[in-house]
This record gives sequence, structure tokens and C-alpha cells, in this order.
Amino acid sequence: MSDQPTTFSSLGLPEAIVAALTARGISAPTPVQAGVIPLALTGIGGAGGDILAQARTGSGKTLAFVLPLATAFASGECKRAWVVCPTRELAQQVAREAALVIGPGQVATLIGGAPAYEQRRELARKPKLVVGTPGRMCDHLSQGTLAADAEVLVLDEADQMLDMGFKDELDVLVKDLGQGVARWFFSATFPPAVEDAVERWLDKPREVRLDIRQGSSHVPQKFVLTERRGELPALVRLLQVLEPPRALVFTRTRLGVDEAAQGIALAGIEVGGISGELTQEARERVLGRFRQGKIAVLVATDVAARGLDVQGVSHVFNLGLPVGSSSYTHRIGRTARAGADGEAWTVLSHSERSRFLRLVAIAGCKAVQADVPTATTIVDSQRKRLATRVQESLGEGLALPKEFTELVAAHGADTVLAAIVHRLVPDAAKEKEYVRAAAPTRSSGAMTDLFLGVGQDDGVTPASIVAMVCRGAEIQGSQLGKMRVHPRHTQLAVVSDAAERVMSAVLHYRGRRIPVRQDRAGPSGSRERPASDAPSERQREAPPYRQAPTTTPRPAVAAPRPQAPAPRAAALPPASITPASTPKPASTPKPATTPKPAAPQPVANPAAVQAHPPAAKSTQLPPAVQEPLLRVRIHLTKSEDVSLRTLRKFVCKAVKVSKNAIGTIQVGDTYSDVEVRSSAAHALAALGAIEVKGRPARVELLR
Repeated sequence: MSDQPTTFSSLGLPEAIVAALTARGISAPTPVQAGVIPLALTGIGGAGGDILAQARTGSGKTLAFVLPLATAFASGECKRAWVVCPTRELAQQVAREAALVIGPGQVATLIGGAPAYEQRRELARKPKLVVGTPGRMCDHLSQGTLAADAEVLVLDEADQMLDMGFKDELDVLVKDLGQGVARWFFSATFPPAVEDAVERWLDKPREVRLDIRQGSSHVPQKFVLTERRGELPALVRLLQVLEPPRALVFTRTRLGVDEAAQGIALAGIEVGGISGELTQEARERVLGRFRQGKIAVLVATDVAARGLDVQGVSHVFNLGLPVGSSSYTHRIGRTARAGADGEAWTVLSHSERSRFLRLVAIAGCKAVQADVPTATTIVDSQRKRLATRVQESLGEGLALPKEFTELVAAHGADTVLAAIVHRLVPDAAKEKEYVRAAAPTRSSGAMTDLFLGVGQDDGVTPASIVAMVCRGAEIQGSQLGKMRVHPRHTQLAVVSDAAERVMSAVLHYRGRRIPVRQDRAGPSGSRERPASDAPSERQREAPPYRQAPTTTPRPAVAAPRPQAPAPRAAALPPASITPASTPKPASTPKPATTPKPAAPQPVANPAAVQAHPPAAKSTQLPPAVQEPLLRVRIHLTKSEDVSLRTLRKFVCKAVKVSKNAIGTIQVGDTYSDVEVRSSAAHALAALGAIEVKGRPARVELLR
């Protein structure tokens, strides 16, 4: 595009918009902006308004459609438009960018994870631009809160939306708007599914095609090969050697995000992770820390990373083989933006090498093989960086603290400096030990079995347990022994010297604190006991009235059988109730004259009473009736459309109690309080969280 205009004014934009862009330091259009803006300005409200644009991530697509829309809104040529994005983050980014140009009160954002009632209020103000994700926009359409009156429909990153399975939702949006609507279709790649969508949704579109392979081929790309299941240790070593100021790590699954983040954190690197299961608030918190530089590494899935508005990403790492060439292109497009430097690394097993090279060739790129850093390489690089930083500080006239002056006087400067370097930079032997710590073996010496209140149902793996415990308690992986991960809890053997440290540490997994205590029947103490017989967390925290039938009857079960058979015991309740309910005193001596001497016998023998079938009567009149009510706080709010009945149902389901065990329920604006019988309350607190309508809700016991 040699005849490409060099200013926004030459594209036909109003001077007010050009001045606003100049004030933000945006003076020249990008290629995609120069190609799309003139077509968009002439295509609104008339025939032939469809546009098909191909450009890679980070090429300036957002302003390419926001600026023409702002111009059309200002002139009155267009009254309303929709922008559909694949993810929450991208929708929020587009909305923020549009609000700077159009005005904050004129943009509504419709995304999942946000309160629907607030979105209904935004829509009631009749905003000019509605930005959202396909699912939430369809929800508002079906509820009648979103009117199908848009004159422009923008499909941003349409290829990603189709990959995510939003075809049906997009069909609904396109169909509801009907004909006569300008449709602007933006996509970085054009696989068959995208070509088919273009054929169905667009009518003779005008095209703007840029070579997206040029945009990614300039990024230096390297890959390393390792043994299967050695990808994470290899990635950690790369991070230790390269020490990127801001890096993105991509994995294919949500579970991969957790495992990678835990492994990286174990190396002492500040890291965060985002995946589809996080709440919107948690995602924003992690992304905010990444933007502010408080964490150097962000681990994400392809879906979660779409639309990240983060500048200065220096490195992109692929942990494992990407799904396809389009995924690879999107990933490496997150670095080396706007002429900045950047690198892309891929960590693979040997068996994935040929498939990766084919994928890179299809993407029009070239990747060079490198070696996994050795422990010696890591230590050398850390020492060099330390020396560089010390060199930079030498000219600052720093004063030596008194404590170090005394050390230098006593031991000499060389000895003290060597000790400091030794403390700051581990030797190669320790580095090797750390990398192998992800696969712990039982240490020699006495072991203590611990109970951790987190299990398979929470998504943990042995690797994430090791990382969580080692980081939280500041111990080595070699101090851990056998482990059994059950659905609701984990049994872990720890060297006895370190067990107290683990029990007193504050361990967190996915935002909730994990209870830890000593386990009497753990993995190291009862090898003959099968895992299926291990008591569940709820059994360990079982209320007294549930334990009674299983603990007290057994010692005396043989003695009372000949004295009081089951039918006679069943007749006791009516006999004891009748005298109390009738005023006839003559009925009282009758049992003494009848041949039932065994009936009063168990009264003098409490053990026989508990062991005899009348114990079944305690299930009709459980001791729970006398249990006090405790208050449990569940972090669910009115805005999440949870009724009292629904909350009661899910609480009962979580701890398997009847609704009679539930007292008063209060659903507030920031949390909900539920009164529960004490045994059930403790069981809820042990769980840490319950699932309500498919969403996890944190639970805490109020004392």
C-alpha cells in the first residue's frame, strides 16, 4: 500500500477526532486503519456497506472501526451500532477505547460475569454503541432488554469466536438485525469455517487484506525439546535465564494454567494465571497486577488471553504444542508490537517436533532450535546480572550499613562479598535439586501424615500440591513423601521436622485458604489401607449425631439381642407415650402385669439401649434438634440472581443434610448469611466453597 495516507485528516475524519488522537500521541494511521476507515465512512446506511478486513492481533483494528463509528454518530448518519467480541477482556478493551472517542455515557458493555441488572440500566439509557460477548448479548436480546435496532454490526476477531463455538449465537445476532445493516468482519485468519461464515453473513464485501505472516515473521522464534513431562521444568529454566520483564505463557487447558503457575511460583518468580473459571473480579485483579509490573509472568489459555491490553510484552512462551497455525499466530502476535523488541519460545517434547515445524511453516514463520539451559548456565547468568547491577550502583555513593562494616572488619571484604553472592545466587547443585523437586520421593527418616482440605474436585494435581506446600511452607520438595489425592481432600506425608511448619503455614489454592492438620491414617502410616477406604473430609468432620450409630453400638451389639428382640423394642415408643398423653393412671401399672419384663431392663443398661434397634429411633428424633445454630457466610449476592430457596437447596446438597438443618437465610448486596446446625456449619467450613448454579462460592464460618 504505497499510496497509503499518512495522516488521519486525509482519511476523512473530522478535525475534532483528529485533535483528540493527536492529544493522545496518535498521529499516523496503521495499515489496517488506513485501509478500513475510508471504506467504513462511505458504507454506513447504504448498499454495499459490508467490509471484510484481515489483520493480525495488535495491528490497530479497534480504532479502525471505532473512529468511523464516532464520525457517523456525530453526523447523525448512524444512531446505534453493535460490536461483538470473543472474550470479556477484549470487549472491555474495546469499550474503554470507544468511550475515549465517543463518550463514556454512550457505550454499554454486555459481558458475562458482570451483574445483569447494571447492564439493563445501561441499556435503558439508549447508548449509541453496545459492546459485548455473543452469549450475554443473546441473553439480553431474548429478555427484550436489548433492542435489535443497530445499523452497524462489527464482528471483532470473528475467527476466534467461531473457534470458541459461538456460531449459533452469531447466527442469532446477524438474523435478528436483518438486512440493510452494515456488517464489518475482522479476522486474523481465514480457515474454512471462517470462509463459510463470510459467505453466509456478508453481501459482496469490500476487502482489506494485510499479510499477517509478515507481522509475525519478524518476531525471533525459538523452540527447545525435552523429555515428555519435562516441559514445565524446561520452561522454568528458560525464565530463570532470560528473566523477562513481562512475559506471557500460553497453555492449552485451564488445568495447565494452574500447574504452570504453581511450578513457576515455586522457582521464586512472581506469576499470575487467568483462565475461564476465574470470576471477572479475580481476572481483573490478576491483569491489573500484570499491567502494573507487580508480576513478571502471566499464564493463560488462548481464550483468556484474547484482547489483553498490555503493552511491552517482551517474551511469549508456548508450553506445549499450540492447537494450530492460527493459534500460534495469535500467540506470538502478543509480543514485538509497534516496533518493540520481543521473542517467542516454544517448549515441546521430542515427539511433537515434526508437527510443530509443519505448523510453523503453515504460519509462514521460521523457528530455530535452542538448548534447554543447564543448571550451570542458570547460575552463571544470575551471577552476571548481579555483577551488572552492582556495577551500576557503584557510582551512587552508597554508604555501607554498620552491620556490614563490622562483618568486613572481622572477616575481610572478599569473604563477606562471597557470602553475599552465595546467598543471592544458588549454586548449580541446588538448582538441579529444585528442578527435580516437582517429582518428590519419600525422604528418609520419620514422616508425619497430614490432611489437606483440597482434592480432585477442586482441580488439584500432585504437582500443584507440591508447589503449593513447598512455596507456602518454604520447604524443599525432597521433604515430601507419599501422597494420595482424593475427591475432597489430600493425604500427604511430610518429614516430621517440616510437618509443624506446613501445619502453621498459610496455604492458598485458587483464592481460598486450605485447612491443614495431622492425619492419623495417612499415606505413609497405613500402606495396607486402600485409598477408597480413606475417610472423606465430611466423614472426618462428621457431626456427633451421625457418628453415634457407627461408633457406640458395636461394643454391646451381641449382649442385648437375647434380652430384647427388635419387635419388642419397636413397641416401646407407644407404651411410653400413652401414659403421658392420657390422664388414666390405671394404664400405668399394666406393663408390670403383662409378660414384658425385658422392656424396662434396657433402661438400667445404657449400653444396651444404644446398641439395640431403638437407636434407630434417634434418627427420628436426632440430637441435631438440640444443636445450636451457627452463622455461615457465603459469598453470593443479590446481583447473582440467587433466591433463598436456591441457596437452601445447594447448602443442603453440599453437606447432605435436610432443609430442617437450615435456619434463617439473608441474601445481601455483598454476601449472604445462612444459619446452619453446628455440625453442618463445620462441614461447610471444611469444604471452603460450594457450587451454586455452576459457580463456586466461598464459605466461611462466623464465630
